[in-house]
Amino acid sequence: MCCHNDCFLPTKIKIHRYRSKIFCFARLVELNLLDVKNKIRKLVVKIRIMLGTLREVNIKFDKFPFNWGDDVVFLESGYDFHVNKFISSNLTAINNMLHKYENENRQDFIYLPSLCTEHNDTFRYYAPWGISGMPISSSLLLQFMHCKTKRGTVPPCFIRHHYTREGNPFLAYEFNLDEWDDGFSLVDEIFRRFSKYNTKKGQVYNSTIIEREPDFTADDYFDFEVLDIMNDVHEKINRLRMHGVSEWAIRQLVEPEIKWSKLVVTDDCRIILPGYNNMEIKMEPLVKAVYLLFLRHAEGIKFKCLPDYRTELYDIYLKVRACSTSPTSTSNEKIRNSIRLVTDPLSNSINEKCARIREAFISRFDDRMAVYYYVTGQRGEPKRIALPRRMVELKW
Repeated sequence: MCCHNDCFLPTKIKIHRYRSKIFCFARLVELNLLDVKNKIRKLVVKIRIMLGTLREVNIKFDKFPFNWGDDVVFLESGYDFHVNKFISSNLTAINNMLHKYENENRQDFIYLPSLCTEHNDTFRYYAPWGISGMPISSSLLLQFMHCKTKRGTVPPCFIRHHYTREGNPFLAYEFNLDEWDDGFSLVDEIFRRFSKYNTKKGQVYNSTIIEREPDFTADDYFDFEVLDIMNDVHEKINRLRMHGVSEWAIRQLVEPEIKWSKLVVTDDCRIILPGYNNMEIKMEPLVKAVYLLFLRHAEGIKFKCLPDYRTELYDIYLKVRACSTSPTSTSNEKIRNSIRLVTDPLSNSINEKCARIREAFISRFDDRMAVYYYVTGQRGEPKRIALPRRMVELKW
C-alpha cells in the first residue's frame, strides 16, 4: 500500500500546483478587473464633470414664512440610507467645500436631521428648558412645494435659492451616489454650479442716529433709544441665533413646547431661572438694581414718576453692591448722582439701563420667551415686567 501511494505522489503535487496557478491567475484577473472598474468609474466622473451631466431637479416653491438666505439645503422625499450616511459622516468637509465658493456672504450647508445634534449651544438658545434632540426630516420644506402631487417624488438633492436667476429661482441637483460613486467630486461639482449665480447681499444692521429734542422725555424715546442701543449687541446675538431655513426648522420643534421659567431673586441678589437649568442672568449692579425695582412693582412704573422711587432705588443699589462678588470703591456722592440720573425723566440713563436689561436676557435665549422677563411698555404708560407674579419669587 505504501509503495502504491508513493508512485502517485508526483502527480498529486502537479495537480495541486496547477490548481494554485489557476487560482492565482483567476485572482489576478479579478484584481485587474476591479482596478479597471475603478479607473472606469473615475473616468466616468471626469467625463460627467466635463460634459456637465448633473441631473437637475425641477422644484418650485410657494412663498416661505422665512428668508431662505444664501444657504444650500439637502432635501428628499424619502430616505436614502447611503446618501444620508455619507452626508452625516462628512458634514464638516462638505461645509468647508462650500465655503471655498463664498463671495460677500456667509453660506452654509444645511442638513436638517443634524440641526439638533450639531448645534447644541444654538439649540439651547431656542429651548433653554431642554428638549429631546428629535431629528428633523429632510422632507420638511417640501410642504411648500407648488405642486402637491410631486411632494413625494423628490430624489435626494442639493438646492439653493438664487435671487438673480430668471424663471424659477430655485436650482436643485440630484445627489446620486450610485451614478457618481465619488461623493466628494459630486459635492464639489454641485457647489461649483451654484457659484455661477450671484447671490443677494446679506442684511446689514445699521444704527439709527436719533436727534433728541430738548423738551422730550425719556418716555418719549423709550422704544427708539432702547432699539438703538440694542443695535450694538446685534452681532453678538446673531452668533447665537440661527437664520433662515435653520431657524424656521428649529422653531417647528420648539414652539409647540415653549415653556417659561420661574424667576427667583436669591438672598444674595442673584437672578436665577430654575426652569432653564438654573440659568443665572448677570447684570451690572446699577442695571440689576433698576431691574429689581421694576420686579418689586408689578403694577409698573411711569417714567415721569421715577423721582418718587429714588430713595427705594438707592437702597436696592446698596444691597446689590454689598452682594457683588467684585465690589468697587465708589463715593456716596457718586452713587447718589448715578441714582439721580437714572430716575430723571429727562435723562437717557433709564433707557440705557432698560436696554442692558433686555440684552441680559436675549443674549441667553430667544426673544419669544425673553420678552416676558425684561422691561416693556407703551409710551405714556407704566413700564413693567410682563412675567406673571406667581412666577416671581423674591427671597431678598
